[in-house]
Amino acid sequence: MRKAVIILSFVAAIGVMLASSVSAQDLQTGAPVDRSTHITFSGPVTLPNVSLPAGTYLFRFVDINKSSVVQVLSDDGKVQYAMFNTITIQRTAEAAKDGDIVTFKEAPESTPRAVDAWFYNDTVGCEAIY
Repeated sequence: MRKAVIILSFVAAIGVMLASSVSAQDLQTGAPVDRSTHITFSGPVTLPNVSLPAGTYLFRFVDINKSSVVQVLSDDGKVQYAMFNTITIQRTAEAAKDGDIVTFKEAPESTPRAVDAWFYNDTVGCEAIY
C-alpha cells in the first residue's frame, strides 16, 4: 500500500509540473499561438484613452494564454501606446469576406475613427471595451 501511495504522489507531482508549463499552441506545429498583427491606418484613429496618428502599429495580446488584454505598440514593438480590455467576439464567414481586420464605431466625420474590434482570424476577434 505504501508503494502505491508513493507512486501516486510522484505521478501527481509530475502532472502539476507539466500543467504549469502548458500554453496555447497550434495543434499542427506545436508552436505558441501568437496573434500579433501589424495594422496600418491611413488616417488618425482612437482607442480607449488614446488617439493615434496615421501609421503602422503592432496589436498583440499581453498574454497569449489569456486573450483579453490587448497592447498596441509602435511598428517595431518598442513604444507602447495603449493597453485595453476586450471581449471575444465572432462574426459570420459572410461578414469576414470583406477582409477587414479592424472595424470601427460610428463617429462624426470631423473626428478620428474609433476602433471597435480587431479580428485576428477570419471570424474570431476582440471588441475594445471603452
